[in-house]
Amino acid sequence: SPTTCEERKWHYLPQLGGCANTDDMDPDDDMAFDTLEECCEAEFGSEACDSYDICTPTALPSSSPATPSPTLCEGRKWRPKDDFTMCTNAAESVSNDIPLGGVYETLQECCDEIFGDEACMYEDICNTFSPTR
Repeated sequence: SPTTCEERKWHYLPQLGGCANTDDMDPDDDMAFDTLEECCEAEFGSEACDSYDICTPTALPSSSPATPSPTLCEGRKWRPKDDFTMCTNAAESVSNDIPLGGVYETLQECCDEIFGDEACMYEDICNTFSPTR
């Protein structure tokens, strides 16, 4: 049966270069953490790192003091980035036409359709957290 959000464990996700609570944990990886902070601390030596929370994929990290304006982000759609390296909710840079690869209501739909996995690299312009790599 599917794991509830409270029961999910955090793990290192190589595709993200950070921590995630997705179901695709490497079976050989015995490093599972109760919290995002524990995962980041163990993997990167810091309580903050790139992350993907499958329960709230567009939520702001709790460490961020900024709150985005709801009017900027309300109703934003997801699409593959122009170079097909990730999904984004930024405006199409080329034209107002439907972008190559389509438009999706959720990040998970975009990731699943474009990359065949509900978890993928993404750019959320509504999230003021800027990951460092």
